[in-house]
Amino acid sequence: MMNIVFFGSDDFSLASLNACLESSHQVVLAVTTPPQKQGRGLTLVPTPVQQFAASRRIPFAAPEDLKNDALPDQLRSLDPGLFVVASYGKFIPGRYLSIPSFAALNVHPSLLPLYRGSSPIQAPLLNGDRETGLSIIELARRLDAGDIFLQVRIPLDGTETQPILRQKLADLSHRELLGLLNSLPDRPLQRTPQDEARSTYAPKLSKEDGHLSLFLHSAEEIERRVRALQPWPGTFIHLFGERVAVLEARSEHLEGESAAVLPGAISRIESNGAFSVGTREGILKVFQLQPAGKKAMRADAYLNGRRLKAGAILRETPA
Repeated sequence: MMNIVFFGSDDFSLASLNACLESSHQVVLAVTTPPQKQGRGLTLVPTPVQQFAASRRIPFAAPEDLKNDALPDQLRSLDPGLFVVASYGKFIPGRYLSIPSFAALNVHPSLLPLYRGSSPIQAPLLNGDRETGLSIIELARRLDAGDIFLQVRIPLDGTETQPILRQKLADLSHRELLGLLNSLPDRPLQRTPQDEARSTYAPKLSKEDGHLSLFLHSAEEIERRVRALQPWPGTFIHLFGERVAVLEARSEHLEGESAAVLPGAISRIESNGAFSVGTREGILKVFQLQPAGKKAMRADAYLNGRRLKAGAILRETPA
């Protein structure tokens, strides 16, 4: 049995933390990021990992800065054989890497070297990839660049939303990490260096990534963003001087019709509440919208509120 120091912060981290707890090893400390101000009252809210650790009486630390000189000595005093890192949210300095006596593992939800960085779950959805997966690698001095110990692929069918894929990858991380941990230290870790020539980066998302335009984006690109950017930052469009969240939409593959519909033109309204509209390339079927300050509504309810019928133009004007 080895002592584990776990590094993680968000809900995705919890699957890996549970794997550590269910393994043949012992979690002696959970390191997480500090509480963040949330809501209108700017209340300090601990991370999901801190809340979980407190509920299970697992010792935890939430340092502001890993450059803190005292923290490495504190970790050494725990005699860890393993570090396990999963969605911690901060870069771990190189001087920490020699602290565990056996290995420092990093759980990353992509097929490394693809999509290093902070948005690896969203990136394959945004790019229309046909597969993604999970990598468990060695924690390295460069971001997500360590040798690969384990990698599992899963197919994508083009309908997944970010929350659904996130849960699928979290479940996968629990299963694969638990199996790997229970094989240690008896089974040596098999290393495969990453192919640097194939490496790509998935940068941190911003609110502006969710800004859609029927005139600048294709129907397929809009659909991908709507699926990938739920629930944050979300996707929105400025219509008639109002910010309108796009909650559900998909591209239509129609012969001939796409080329005949101008961007912003409503081509038809369906009995199921959806409407079809032209984009820069292709037709987008919109199912659910949410104008600023209002509840989510069927797409046709939005049109009814503005007295818009088939043939009308959705005008993009800044809010």
